[in-house]
Amino acid sequence: MNNQAQHIGDFMRGVLQNLSTHTVFKGRTRLVRAVGQRLVPAAHATPCRMWDNSRMILDLHDPMQFDMYYGLYEPSMRELVCALLRPGDVMFDLGAHVGYFTIAGAKRVGAQGAVHAFEALPANADALQANVRANQMRNVHVNRVAVADASGSILLHIPAQRDHDAGGAATIMDFFPAATALDIPAVALDDYIAAQSVGRIALVKMDIEAAEVRALRGMMRTLASQPPRRILSEVNTVRLRDSGYAPDILHTMLATYGYTSWQIQRERLIAARADTQTAVSNVLFLAADDPLVRRGETVISFQQLAAIQ
Repeated sequence: MNNQAQHIGDFMRGVLQNLSTHTVFKGRTRLVRAVGQRLVPAAHATPCRMWDNSRMILDLHDPMQFDMYYGLYEPSMRELVCALLRPGDVMFDLGAHVGYFTIAGAKRVGAQGAVHAFEALPANADALQANVRANQMRNVHVNRVAVADASGSILLHIPAQRDHDAGGAATIMDFFPAATALDIPAVALDDYIAAQSVGRIALVKMDIEAAEVRALRGMMRTLASQPPRRILSEVNTVRLRDSGYAPDILHTMLATYGYTSWQIQRERLIAARADTQTAVSNVLFLAADDPLVRRGETVISFQQLAAIQ
């Protein structure tokens, strides 16, 4: 009976996932979340076939991973990551979490490409490694370290109450009054790139809770000598201020190396200034020699990206 109930649950989740990822209608997200919550299995590690035919082991009790399964988690960002990559490219995923973007990128770059994934929180790194294995991806390099301005070790602050909307919200800065501090290894990307003999990076994706400044400071040689073509980063101006930085510091730092910034709005890239950013936004920084920049346009749709590259 238990096996039968499990099979029925798997089937119903699959039907709901198909509805969520292949149809658009008013109230879709609310409906999927309401029905999907009734189908969450008891186990906290559920093998899942994703809507792009990849496999992930997810905790469907976790709101973020629940949304990943049903295609509700940042679908436009996942589409953009794939649109910015080509077969054979190299991607760096800083703050890889359980591998949602890592796996999408690895599928896109193929066997001749590579994804270097960095995840500091041990529980997330375990899940990331398991998901890479589930997809038998030999082109993914999992690094269980923080990315920082210098190689060595660093304190990771883990809050007593996990903030699922922030991937667990473990941070290098101590934002939480009752956080547990965990000493973890850290790496400067300049050191890592030199040790691994990595060629030019096509895309760096960063979502590391205001540690982006330290990550960029740790790759200044790379930014000067062979800058990544594209850097896609969450910009959280509140966290940046709380960390003692100016809210536009990422824009200022990368502009020094010739990067231009683009807002992401409704499946379009829009040339932007630092003072037009919202409190939390995803921003694409493009190197000066990127084909998207050379076109001289100020608005580019996701659909145009494949033809432009």
